[in-house]
Amino acid sequence: MEIASQALETREKLARLERDLETLMADHPDNALIHSLPGMGAILTEEFIACTGDIRRFASADALACAAALVPVQRQSGKRAGWRRAYGGDKALKRILYQGAFCAVATGHPLSKGCL
Repeated sequence: MEIASQALETREKLARLERDLETLMADHPDNALIHSLPGMGAILTEEFIACTGDIRRFASADALACAAALVPVQRQSGKRAGWRRAYGGDKALKRILYQGAFCAVATGHPLSKGCL
């Protein structure tokens, strides 16, 4: 019984923290835009904002994808050419974007169904 009550208490604390984060981030100029993306809940939105800072520092969505190393890199030598997976980049940003994509697919968001 004691473990169950501690689990319930912890769940309540986490819910309270999430509400507090939403209240703090409500005034951020990019909060509504990022939170509207499929799969981006309150926690992932706050993590994304913490990782990127001012979103305007990226000239385009492609620049953001490059910062997270989510784009393929061309590899060529002589007559051989191909693509390889990009290494490096901001690992935290990559994790946030992947987690958001997985959440969108898991919840059955209509825009994510075309990606399967």
